[in-house]
Amino acid sequence: MVRMVMGSYLEGQEDMDLVDEHASAEAALERLPGAEVDLVLLDLSLGEMSGLDLIDHLQSRLPDLPVLVLTGQTSPTYARKVVRAGARGYIVKEEMKHVPAGIRAVLRGETYLSPAVRDARDPR
Repeated sequence: MVRMVMGSYLEGQEDMDLVDEHASAEAALERLPGAEVDLVLLDLSLGEMSGLDLIDHLQSRLPDLPVLVLTGQTSPTYARKVVRAGARGYIVKEEMKHVPAGIRAVLRGETYLSPAVRDARDPR
């Protein structure tokens, strides 16, 4: 479902093309090396492998390939953990309209956090 919605968000963006999509982390790891992609948009809700593990694998195998994470987790603490793991951006699924802006920011070399995470305060 998320992949279908994501395709529709990117379809109207003249400066973006959805090149490929993978149903599992394993498929992504198999096909990404050698693929002509500028960025990985990663849903952290994977099957066999955790999204954080996939980020780690991508960082070790393709360190120059930026990762922008899409997740249902709204915790700023978790967002920082994901960025420390190597992701260059973090977008909460409820704010998918920010994906194009997040992609552009990450491709400019910036770190992007969706407003729900960026503007939230950590409970102490």
